[in-house]
Amino acid sequence: MVNKTARTKTLLYDRIQQNILLAIKKIHEGEKAEANRYARKEYKEAIAGVRKARRLSQEECRYPEALEESEKSLQAAKESITKAKAFKKELERKLPRYHIVREGETLKSIAKSEPIYGDESYWEVIYKANRDQIRDPHILYPGQQLYLPGRKETREVAP
Repeated sequence: MVNKTARTKTLLYDRIQQNILLAIKKIHEGEKAEANRYARKEYKEAIAGVRKARRLSQEECRYPEALEESEKSLQAAKESITKAKAFKKELERKLPRYHIVREGETLKSIAKSEPIYGDESYWEVIYKANRDQIRDPHILYPGQQLYLPGRKETREVAP
């Protein structure tokens, strides 16, 4: 009887650890899909769930709770990937191809504006795509027409 109980606990612990590892793998996969940017809620839930499952798995009496938490974490990580990919696909459809510079605009302000990238860290992507007409990334002239590469084109260049 004792042997069977010990075996059950071992199997339960192994399953918890397996779920935690899968969740971590999915979290990393989600980072590649930019889930930390486009599906923040689910991404944060997944990370918090992994931490909680690890903490709970340190006590034998809390294995069932740890298993449940690890499964929730894994599910949240999968959802974050799905939502991030869907959001990026929608963004690619809506992304304009060119932008006419207006008075007072900077590369960061252009990249930060919502219909474009929604994140000022993409200013360098715009700069690199328009090097032929931008000598200094800090100086833009009203009326300049800047090419805005789509998300698929920015993978190698994005920060």
